[in-house]
Amino acid sequence: MGIGEILSRSEAFVTQYLAGIENRGYPVLTICPPTEGTPFFAFRDFERLVATGRQTALQSWPQIESFISGQSDKP
Repeated sequence: MGIGEILSRSEAFVTQYLAGIENRGYPVLTICPPTEGTPFFAFRDFERLVATGRQTALQSWPQIESFISGQSDKP
């Protein structure tokens, strides 16, 4: 089993696990930084991806606060 298959299986497991949490009615907040066009093994893009994630989280802060306080529109 190569690293690609291990990473793929790990992603599938996490995706399935998170779907199960949502199906049980637990509140879930998802923040999706724009990563289109980034290769799967984009280790050289690490700094840019971290900055993009940080920027997305800061822009999403009102939704994060609402989620934490329990005032979110989502269940």
